[in-house]
This record gives sequence, structure tokens and C-alpha cells, in this order.
Amino acid sequence: MTSEVAVYERIRSKIATMLDLDVATLTAFQSIRLDMAVCLRFEIDRIQQAQIAGEPIDIGRLANASNQLAELLPPENNSTRLDISNLSDEELSLFETLIAKAAGIAPAIEPPDESLPDPRTDLLARMNAELEELRRDNTTLKINLESARTRAAQFEAQKAAQPEDEAEATPPPGPRIVVDNEPPTYGSHWR
Repeated sequence: MTSEVAVYERIRSKIATMLDLDVATLTAFQSIRLDMAVCLRFEIDRIQQAQIAGEPIDIGRLANASNQLAELLPPENNSTRLDISNLSDEELSLFETLIAKAAGIAPAIEPPDESLPDPRTDLLARMNAELEELRRDNTTLKINLESARTRAAQFEAQKAAQPEDEAEATPPPGPRIVVDNEPPTYGSHWR
């Protein structure tokens, strides 16, 4: 028997037990009811697998299949309790992983293999190199700022030493920057 057939037979047998049916002596109506319940169970499982895989699902279809299956089962088997006592260790581990994934709980992180290079070491080295470059740039900017302040102070001292007529006639060295802090208004170009 292939694994698909074995799974089908196992689920069919479980659902037959839930429906309180004897598979060997099924009437046509009971057989149709059992097959419908099995198909609904497979459809629910397929939709849930798609959801766990992160694929989009049709919630209405899932709700419809669940409600139809609930109507087929007798009330005492309509509980939402899941019996995991007969699962193998491998199935139980898979079940716990799926529940953790569905709940959004991250799996435990294994310690890194010491034989592999740590990618964080390379990242840290690049970040330290970039930091040193930024520190050099900052030092250069500080020196240039201090130099500009010194030149401005020298210019102010020269301007103060000159008579007023000569100071106004001589523009300062370098480009003249005018800063207008007022926002432009309509007709401001006429001033």
C-alpha cells in the first residue's frame, strides 16, 4: 500500500469510528456519509496546510467545510479537543512545530557552529572601518571650521581697523552669502 492510501484508510477508519459505523457492513447511505466526512476532513487539512505554508486561504471555504463536517458527526464527537496520545515521537514533534509556527513562536535558536566563520565579525570590522573614516571626516570638518572662524575673526579685525568709508567699499574675501529669513510674499520682488 502506498502512503497516501494508508493515510486515507487510517482517516476513513477513524471517521467511521466517530460516526459509529462498521466499515464492513455499510449501507449505501452510510458509505456516502462516510466518504463525505473523509473528503471534508481532507479539504480542511489541505486548507490548514496552505495556511501554515503562508499561502492565502479562503476562510469561507474553511468555515463551510468545518461546519458541514460538524453536522455529519454525532454531538458527542463534535468536541474541539484533540487527542495526541497515540502520535509517534516524530509526529508529536512535527505537531508541536506546527503549533508553535501557527502561534508565531520562533523556534529555539541553535548555538552557532564554531567551525564556521561568524558573519557578524566581518560586519563589525566593516562598521569599525566606517566609524574611523567618519571620525577622520569629522576631524577634518572641525579643522576647516576653526580655520573659517579664524579667517572671519581676522576679517572682522581688519574691518574694525579700517575707516568706515573704506570698509564699506571693500567687499569681504570669498563669495558673499545673503540669507533671507523672511518667506517671499506677493510683490516682494518690487522691494
